[in-house]
Amino acid sequence: MDTTAAFLREFTGYKKQLAKPYLSDKAEAEVLVQEAFKRAQNDIHVSHILIRLDEYAVPEDTLKAFEKIMQIRNRIEAGEDFGTVAKATSDDPSAKENGGDLGWMNVFKMIYPLETAAYNTPPGRVSMPVRTRYGYHLIKVHEKRPALGEVKVAHIMVLTPEPCRKGTK
Repeated sequence: MDTTAAFLREFTGYKKQLAKPYLSDKAEAEVLVQEAFKRAQNDIHVSHILIRLDEYAVPEDTLKAFEKIMQIRNRIEAGEDFGTVAKATSDDPSAKENGGDLGWMNVFKMIYPLETAAYNTPPGRVSMPVRTRYGYHLIKVHEKRPALGEVKVAHIMVLTPEPCRKGTK
């Protein structure tokens, strides 16, 4: 009986129903929803510097990358311009042109560890190194402002032919 299609379907359904409460934490989900709502109230203007590091790097490589990002942070804290340092040191190819400037952001526009660092760093300051699957990052928060929100627009354009001029078809 345990090999019939009807039994297996029913058994799979029961497993899903029973597993759901154990696989989701409603309290934690509520905390994350509240955090996202609070963050959505403000836009932040941020820049970043990336030192690439493989997600599964060995400890020696991880230490080298961390020391490098800390040296970069120390240069900035000593007064060097963030954008100039980003152009010279960041492994993000776009930093060569934009000095690491990511522009204005809001919630869900960056990967979670960077978003958290950005929203927890006061304007005008540089975060401590943040580890992601891409490597180590420094985040500079230039300023915060009340969120402007987003607007989505759509339109339908109907092109009508020009009226015929006298003597033309």
